[in-house]
Amino acid sequence: MPERARLALRRLGRLRWITKARNVRRSGTGPWRGRPVRIATFVLLDPEVDTYSYPLDNQDELAECLAPLLGRPADEVLELLREAVEDVELGRLLTRDIGWRVLFHKRRPPLAGHHLSAYAIVRALAPELAVESGILDGLGSRTMLRALQRNAEGGRPGELWSFDVMPGAGELVPDRLATRWSPVDEPTEQGLPALLAERSLDFFIHDSLPDPKHQRRELVMALDRARPGAVVMTTHGWSDVLRELARERDLTYAEFRERPRDHFYGGRHLAWARVAPEPH
Repeated sequence: MPERARLALRRLGRLRWITKARNVRRSGTGPWRGRPVRIATFVLLDPEVDTYSYPLDNQDELAECLAPLLGRPADEVLELLREAVEDVELGRLLTRDIGWRVLFHKRRPPLAGHHLSAYAIVRALAPELAVESGILDGLGSRTMLRALQRNAEGGRPGELWSFDVMPGAGELVPDRLATRWSPVDEPTEQGLPALLAERSLDFFIHDSLPDPKHQRRELVMALDRARPGAVVMTTHGWSDVLRELARERDLTYAEFRERPRDHFYGGRHLAWARVAPEPH
C-alpha cells in the first residue's frame, strides 16, 4: 500500500470497527475479560488500531532493568521515568497541541515503555547524537526531544535525527522542540550511512519494519558507528537479533516485557545493548 494511503487509513482509526474487534479477539481480552462495555468503547471510539499507547503497570521493573545497563541506581532511573510521566510537554501541552487532531489521536496518549525508556536513556547518557528509525505520529520523537531540551538546559546539548518514509510523520512534534530535530523522509538504510559517514552516534532506537533481516541491517549500521558507551534499542525485542549481536560483539544486553495497565494488548517486548564505556 502506498505511504499516503497508509496515512489516510490510519486517520480513519476511529471508524475501523471491524479491524479493532478482530484485534481484540486475536490478542485475547486480557484484563477486559468480562467487561463488554470496555471492549465496546475501544472498538467504537478508540483511534488506535495497531500502535497502542497505555500507562505502564511495571515502571519499577523497567527501572530495575535499565539501571545496570546505564550504570545508575534503580531509584535514580525510576525518578527519570516519573519525570517523563509528569512532564508538562508530554502531558498538558501535548493535549493542547493535539487540538483538532483528537479525531486521529487520543486526547492525551500515555507514554508506553519504549517512550519512557528512551526518555530515561537520553536523560541519563546525554547523547550528542541520537537516531531513531520510524517516526509515525512523532510521540517518541517528542519524548526524546523533550529529554534533549532538559539536557541542554543543564549544559549537555544534543540532537535527534529521525527516519521515516511516511509523509506527514511527526505531526505531534511542535516547533518549540524541533530546533534539535532533523526528520528525514527516506529509508534508514539509505540515509543513515550518509549521516554517519563522518559522525558517530550515542543512542539508536529501531522502531521501523518488524522484520528480523531489516532489523539486523539497521542495528549493524548503528553499532558499526557507535561511540563507546552508546546504547542501541529495539521495540521488536521478540526477535533474537539484538541478543545475537550483543553476544557477537560482547555488549551488555537487557530485555523487558511491558505490562500495560487496563489494556487488552499484552505489551511490547523491548531490548537494549550497550557498547562498553571508555574507562575513567
